[in-house]
Amino acid sequence: MNSYTFKNLQSGFKSKADVIVVFMIEEESAKLYCIHLGKRSR
Repeated sequence: MNSYTFKNLQSGFKSKADVIVVFMIEEESAKLYCIHLGKRSR
């Protein structure tokens, strides 16, 4: 079994409007990392 420890983790979500928000988690606090607007299919 392998065990990994990451200093910085990322967590994000994608909304129905194709907006992607990514947070950086450092030492038990979450900070906004970036916001993307995805391409909407027409």
